[in-house]
Amino acid sequence: MASASERLLKMEEQHRKRPIVVAKGIPATDSVEEKSLLKYLESDISEATYLETLWQLVWFYNSIRRNDLAVDLIERIMASAGDTEQQARGYLALGEIAEQKQRYEAALDYYSKGITLKPKEKGVAYFLHNNAGYCLNILGKHEEAERYCRLAIQLDSERANAFKNLGISLEGLEDLVGAAWAYVEATKADARDSRAFRLLEKLIADHPELPSQFPGILKELDNCRKAVEIAAAQSAAQPARMITDTYEICQLKYVPGKGFGELKEGVEREISKEEVHRLYSEEALVMLGRYPSTWCLILAPGAAATTEEDQRKYLLDLLERVLKEGPRFLKQLRPSLLISPPDLDSKRQRGT
Repeated sequence: MASASERLLKMEEQHRKRPIVVAKGIPATDSVEEKSLLKYLESDISEATYLETLWQLVWFYNSIRRNDLAVDLIERIMASAGDTEQQARGYLALGEIAEQKQRYEAALDYYSKGITLKPKEKGVAYFLHNNAGYCLNILGKHEEAERYCRLAIQLDSERANAFKNLGISLEGLEDLVGAAWAYVEATKADARDSRAFRLLEKLIADHPELPSQFPGILKELDNCRKAVEIAAAQSAAQPARMITDTYEICQLKYVPGKGFGELKEGVEREISKEEVHRLYSEEALVMLGRYPSTWCLILAPGAAATTEEDQRKYLLDLLERVLKEGPRFLKQLRPSLLISPPDLDSKRQRGT
């Protein structure tokens, strides 16, 4: 029987335009996740879906700390794709991996290279700027960090990350009022991420003169506290859901005025909102609404299930790594694993 690498090599001979997946050490595990992704790569899928699945494989290897395989695949994708969008996405991914290793200068270099390509994908452009600002803050270069964070906010003001990082840079520049404002805006953008609120609490505690300089900041602090508490309570109130140990990849799409569609094993069918919510997740509905008329990859549960807490934690960790820097609504583990929105709204995060 041919090995996975041999099968992938044969597939590459049939699809010469596709990036070469074969690498020493692949497959690296016996996990269902890796097997599902590799199997999907062997199926008759479009070039765009093939490439997107490769990216999910990259972040799977990152999640199991096999960054040697992740980096190898990223470099192969960048060498084969031949367009600036994938190049920029590759630099973003390489920067994230360097950042995880606390190699902030190297990460900043990758992000800077990605920014010079001026990617059109908003998610990629946003996180290149946001992450550059984060690294500059770490390196104590707060003035430069402020500039990158503001550019990220211009690209997408609905995300919390750049507001939080802007607050850190302004605090480093001793602009306490500006920092407080940024932390408030970050918490408003996503109360499920309490980091900015904690920074706001500490800022006010460390500078008791701030309320006189920023009238209303104590009320804002109280509003932020309530928002964080509500978000935490809602998260805790989610009922324990059955976590499956078998998965299959399919695609969902929402077409305004027509409804939902599911593409599974090459068969497309209409599917109700209620069925989507039952079979997949609330987050899937939100993502489909944000990307109308676009197929979104979903890793959906199969039949077997378990409620073991260790498996739940493993899958949650996997989600946070695979979707690091991704949409804020992907914070909670639900009955499906969302592999990817189409535009790397993805940087898979709670991260920087």
